Amino acid sequence: MEKYVKQPFHNGRVNNSTNRETVEKYKPLDPQWIHEPITKEIVEWCKSFGEYLSKGMKTSQLRKFFGEVKRIEMQEDINLSDVAMLNPLLAYAVGRDKNNRAKQSFQEEMSKAISEINNKKDFKNFVKIFEAIVAYHKLYGGE
Repeated sequence: MEKYVKQPFHNGRVNNSTNRETVEKYKPLDPQWIHEPITKEIVEWCKSFGEYLSKGMKTSQLRKFFGEVKRIEMQEDINLSDVAMLNPLLAYAVGRDKNNRAKQSFQEEMSKAISEINNKKDFKNFVKIFEAIVAYHKLYGGE
């Protein structure tokens, strides 16, 4: 007979706090994806990256950045200086918790993507990719 091992729970989810920094590595973002239509490969990357982030980054931290991205998206014309200012927002989030590998990875990957944005079409692709990351983060238990 197997022994039942009770899993620790937090708000109805398995508590992964002990494993937050022991998550497997993900494949890096290909900067060209910002210029291309969304493909299955891009969606699969968003899925793996969202899962990776769910182990070490809170939903509120993603949503703060997401809110600024959506604010820019609502503008009639995309202001590239507003897009460039997303990088300091990322740096601030990482600077508050320098030992969090998930946050560092988030900053690295998003900065790479932001540097590729040259026009409204690129920004729209970036938004789609980021929305998918947020969705998968939530799916995989991001708190």
